Amino acid sequence: MLGLRCWEGHADYMHAGRYERDADRIWTNADHVEIFLAPGVAPDPTDYPFYQLMVSPSGSQWDGYNLEVDWNGTWEAAADAGEGFWSVEA
Repeated sequence: MLGLRCWEGHADYMHAGRYERDADRIWTNADHVEIFLAPGVAPDPTDYPFYQLMVSPSGSQWDGYNLEVDWNGTWEAAADAGEGFWSVEA
């Protein structure tokens, strides 16, 4: 499990729309955290494999493998907001 706390002094500026999984709008219309996982070393450093996971303040998720959105991993995430912050558990 990974826990993150994002401090937000102006919660009224936060964009927390709820989107379906892997929606492009998470990239462009929502605050989000991104988690990159690189489990190994590629023989060619220009082809380093990685997993990318995103979670918005509403709990919307995006995931990919080497920027391929068709990859859907098995993972869960939850988000919550409080006074001056929002948090994610994945």
